[in-house]
Amino acid sequence: MPDKRGAWPRRRRRGLTAAVGERLGVPVGVAVPIQSQHPAWVLSVGAAELAALLALVVTAAPAALLALVGLSVVLVVLAVVNRRRVLAITSGGVLLLTASSTGRPLDVLGPAPDGLVLPQPSGLAARIAMGGGDWWVDRSAFARLRLAREQLGGAP
Repeated sequence: MPDKRGAWPRRRRRGLTAAVGERLGVPVGVAVPIQSQHPAWVLSVGAAELAALLALVVTAAPAALLALVGLSVVLVVLAVVNRRRVLAITSGGVLLLTASSTGRPLDVLGPAPDGLVLPQPSGLAARIAMGGGDWWVDRSAFARLRLAREQLGGAP
């Protein structure tokens, strides 16, 4: 409901590090979101979908509509199968948490695997080899990745 000024109250969303700290109940230095799908796949399918939409608007061709629908389905499938996790740097070590599709922390999986090496951020995404597979830090989280490397004693 609006307040006395007629403005709707804003729902403040806590930052990722604060949300992870709240979930764990311990202070967290930094939380780094990771995902199972390479961000380039999602970006390229999204760009192709926009191109198909543009082709549909310009040509009104049934083939453009089919391409748009097909690419939309592929994008939804990528979003569904893209597992998300959060690496939390605490004074006790690095913990791994599951995350929702929006990246919010859900449950603690446990400590990160031994020998975890955080890569130097570069390009579109940084690859982390973990648990027999590759996980990716999106470019939007590179500042968090740099801070995590500093806190773990890695080269800045």
